[in-house]
Amino acid sequence: MADYLDLSAGLDADRSGAGDQRLQRCSAAAAELLPNPQIGKYRENQVLTASREQLVVLTYDGILRFLGRACRGLEAGDYHEKHLGLARAQALIMDLARSLDRAASPELAANLSAVYAYWLDELATADAGDDQPRIQAIMALVAELREAWAEVARRATP
Repeated sequence: MADYLDLSAGLDADRSGAGDQRLQRCSAAAAELLPNPQIGKYRENQVLTASREQLVVLTYDGILRFLGRACRGLEAGDYHEKHLGLARAQALIMDLARSLDRAASPELAANLSAVYAYWLDELATADAGDDQPRIQAIMALVAELREAWAEVARRATP
């Protein structure tokens, strides 16, 4: 986990705000499927007031939520639900990949980009083959990186 504590190294270098906007959009998209409108409002407020590090954590939370949805769909034989969960998770992963600041931390960005590409490839294979163990393996990797980002967010919050 200590290897990941450098994750926020390049976050302050992007002053354009484009990365923040992309992360807010992908985190807000993760909140769309919440059934209770009050929870959706809470999540919207959480996204709008979050730091960049917290937005990354919220995005990982969304990925985990959608991967869980895909697993539940697969268990129920609801292949449409499985596909929707995987598609939403993949969209969030692509948003994370697009938000990488390659100028600020080229090596970290390259490493995370490779991780995200691997996840996308594995999830596409899992979708085509209805492979729940593969989805669960990616969930474990996502959870590990989520915890690393949560630690970064805790340290960055005064």
